[in-house]
Amino acid sequence: MCVVVDSAVIDSITTDKPWIYVLDLSFNHESQLADGEYPGYFRVAVESVITELYPMLTAMTPSELWPSDNRIWESAFE
Repeated sequence: MCVVVDSAVIDSITTDKPWIYVLDLSFNHESQLADGEYPGYFRVAVESVITELYPMLTAMTPSELWPSDNRIWESAFE
């Protein structure tokens, strides 16, 4: 996993819940996806990246952590 910043991420900094993209480096990003399939990245609340996400990556894969409803990920227990 790595973090990715673009203009949408920068714009989120002024909201109640700033977020950042996390990119799954083991995912084949050239593959064709059907709607609703894991895209190999998702949004994570900035405050949760170090304290919640990275510890969970030792127990679960990124695709298991991916919130399929496109919400901003804050915890695996939500």
